[in-house]
Amino acid sequence: MTAAKNPWATYWRRRALKPADRWALALVRDYVPELVADKGGDANVSFAERKVMELAAVARVCWVLAMTGGNLDAVARFVGAERQALADLGLARRAKPVPTLAAYLRQRAEEKAEAKEREGAPPPPSGTEEA
Repeated sequence: MTAAKNPWATYWRRRALKPADRWALALVRDYVPELVADKGGDANVSFAERKVMELAAVARVCWVLAMTGGNLDAVARFVGAERQALADLGLARRAKPVPTLAAYLRQRAEEKAEAKEREGAPPPPSGTEEA
């Protein structure tokens, strides 16, 4: 692998890089986490979506390595692969799930009760809410 003529080809097949080409990994360090955040966080991303995100990241590393090697045909192929993976994911952001009003009020009441217990005061009677 250390004598690979096209490091992107080796990376694509094995997801392994020789030490001289590992600089390219810094370009995708935050790639998948940012895509996951765009889709509303870990709880909103399916296993298949995560794998498509990883393929997009791999394609990005490969096109960067192909570009440094001057192989423009490979660059076009890998840019196309990244674009297709991103299109498969969809460009729309997903909002994080928002709790219902009842769940939010219940959580606030529990937090207030815990805070008062820590202060040593008795908790408020059940069924009453502070505004």
